[in-house]
Amino acid sequence: MSKVDSNFVLKVQDMFSTKSLFKQYVQAIAIRDNFQYVIVKSNKEVMILQCAIENCKWSLRASCCIHGDRSLWVLTRFDSEHTCLVDVPLSDYRQATFTVTKDLIKNKISLAGFELSTSKDIVHFIRAEHGLSISYQKAWRAHETALDDIRGSPDDSYKMLPRFAYILELNNPGYVVEYKVDVDGRFLYFFMALSASISGWQHCRPIISIDGTSLKNKYGAFCVVDFENDSSWTWFCNQLKRIIGGRNEVVIVSDRHKSICKAIEVVFPNILHCMYLVHLLRNLKLKYKRIMNTVFHACGKTFSIVDFEHKMRLLESSAFGIREKLESIGFAKWSRAYSPRRRYNIMTTSISESLNSAMLKATELPICSILKVLRMMLQR
Repeated sequence: MSKVDSNFVLKVQDMFSTKSLFKQYVQAIAIRDNFQYVIVKSNKEVMILQCAIENCKWSLRASCCIHGDRSLWVLTRFDSEHTCLVDVPLSDYRQATFTVTKDLIKNKISLAGFELSTSKDIVHFIRAEHGLSISYQKAWRAHETALDDIRGSPDDSYKMLPRFAYILELNNPGYVVEYKVDVDGRFLYFFMALSASISGWQHCRPIISIDGTSLKNKYGAFCVVDFENDSSWTWFCNQLKRIIGGRNEVVIVSDRHKSICKAIEVVFPNILHCMYLVHLLRNLKLKYKRIMNTVFHACGKTFSIVDFEHKMRLLESSAFGIREKLESIGFAKWSRAYSPRRRYNIMTTSISESLNSAMLKATELPICSILKVLRMMLQR
């Protein structure tokens, strides 16, 4: 046996891969059957346990045996009958360690969403389902340990990326998965596009929203890159170019990040690159303190050049010289009236920010777990 199952039945000759696993099984039995035990003897060769109630017959013995080329713990004697009153509620559960609690809650925790997300939830669940009273500290430790078991460590997750990419592509025909490392084999970039997203793109509005986000795990760094620079964004745009095909009238919308702008100019010279109104306004406010937000947004969103010019005059009345600044940027890059292509209603960062918001908790996970959550989210 290598995994704790609270519904098992313990029998003589049962084998366990480690002594600690055997102990976890017995702890789970004690919790399930409402009793406590004491350790009579425990060393590298043998473990003897008996019921904590004096004169009760329940007891067991396990020994370390050599089986092939490895050592196993084997249950050699087991008297399962309790001659004490196990139906009397216990006030102190020594066997309800945080490790055992972790096994009781693990199937209630997932990467995509947490049914038991707080210590309070776990305390209530353990009391309702198992009749146990545990501390909030024990609940918190059990929750953190269960999450670590599920998601793995950040270090191991980066090492698993090549295997993850291979399995993902093997089991999902039509996916585009690219993984790149440096000359020393260290992670640089990861790109993933679902087959449904690729085929569905041909039936969507030809608007692509590009934005970046940051991981909040140990390395703090749906293309994953080392950090935002010219080479990373150029690599990302080259992968994107592979999947968007040759559709006409495509528009890419992003903020004014210099590396994004440079990469789009190099990889997509014939595609219109526009800016988000919110990011542009934020930058303008650094110089033009008195700019009117509502007028600026109305100026960018209007379809008519006549209305645009009217609102631009209002804008200039509160921010002298702003017209020249916006002309140098290019009216076509941020205004609907001057855009040579249709921008539909994509004038803000709503698409990217919605995804970033939905992925907020996931950014604390190791990289492979983040990609799993993202894939599950997009496949709902």
